[in-house]
Amino acid sequence: GTSRGIGLALTQEALQRGHHVLAVARTPQESHELMELTRFEKLTLLSADLYQEDVSQKILNQISSWPCLDLVINNAGIYEED
Repeated sequence: GTSRGIGLALTQEALQRGHHVLAVARTPQESHELMELTRFEKLTLLSADLYQEDVSQKILNQISSWPCLDLVINNAGIYEED
């Protein structure tokens, strides 16, 4: 996910270097830091939970119009409450 930690840091770095980024997070609106990055025109936010069966299709729909895809960083964590 891109809402915190290494996913957020990689998103920030990629945007600062001028790359297009598709940032996937379960609840992006709950991350103040991620929402601050919406000032970058090259950021696309996608709210998705990897437990959803259709998440792969949602991602493909977002990137299908991109001329190329140079890098994929699969950064997902699992959080389970006790």
